[in-house]
Amino acid sequence: MDCIKNQLFPLWKEFKRKIMKSDSIITKTKREFNSAKIMEDIPWFKQFNWTKEIWTSKDALIDKEGGITHLFYGQVYNKTKFDIIKNGWTHEHCDICFSGVRNGDICYTHEGEMICDLCYIDFIEEEV
Repeated sequence: MDCIKNQLFPLWKEFKRKIMKSDSIITKTKREFNSAKIMEDIPWFKQFNWTKEIWTSKDALIDKEGGITHLFYGQVYNKTKFDIIKNGWTHEHCDICFSGVRNGDICYTHEGEMICDLCYIDFIEEEV
C-alpha cells in the first residue's frame, strides 16, 4: 500500500499544482482554492442566512445486503432490508470545500445546506 501511495502522491501534487498554479486564491484561513470555481459558487452561498451549529452524529439506516449507509430522518423503511444505527451518520461534508464535519465541529446551516466553520470565515463572514 505504501508503494502505491508513494507513486500516486507525486502525481497528485503535480496535478494540484497545475490546476492551482495561475488561478488560485489563498483565503483568510490560509487555504488554497481554484479562484474561478470558488468565485462562481460563492455568490449563491452568500445569499443565505446561515445558522451557527455544533454538528452532532445522526441516526443512520444501514442496508443489510450492501452495507450502504443512509441518513435516517424518520422515513418509513423496510426492517427486513435495513437496520437503524444510533449515531451511525458520523460526518457530513462542507458544501463548499467538501471537508468532513464531525461530532463537535462548528458548522453553519441553511435549509439543508451546510458549510464548515473555515468556509464561513473565508467566504461568508463580512469583513469588519
